[in-house]
Amino acid sequence: MDEFEDSVKVLSLDCFDTLLWRNTATPRDVFAVLADNPVARRVGITPHQRISAAARAYRAKPLENGSREIDIGDIYRPFTSLSGEERELLAEAEIRTEMNVCFAFSPFVELIRLAHTRGVSKLSS
Repeated sequence: MDEFEDSVKVLSLDCFDTLLWRNTATPRDVFAVLADNPVARRVGITPHQRISAAARAYRAKPLENGSREIDIGDIYRPFTSLSGEERELLAEAEIRTEMNVCFAFSPFVELIRLAHTRGVSKLSS
C-alpha cells in the first residue's frame, strides 16, 4: 500500500487460500472432516461423493444458464435420494465444517485494516 500511495482505490481479494486458509493439508481434506459430522454420517455422504458432486455441478452449470458460478445448493441438489431437509442440513454441516477449519491469514487481515484506514473500498471475489 505504501508503494502505491493514494493511487489504490479498490482492494479486491480472493477468499479461500488468500484471505481464508484452512488447517487441512489440501482444500479437499475438508470433506474428510465433513464426513465425520453426524449429519453426513447419517446420510452416508463420503468425501469422494462430495468432491464428485461439485465436479458435476461445475460441468452442468454452464449448460443450465451459461454461468460458471455454483453454490452449495447446486452441489447437493442431485442427491435425490435425500430429502430436501437432509440436503439443507448437509449444506449447513458443510458450512459449519468450513467455519471450524478456516482461519484468517493475518497478513491479509492487516492489509484490509490498512486499506480501511486509508479509505480504500473493499471487494471480495
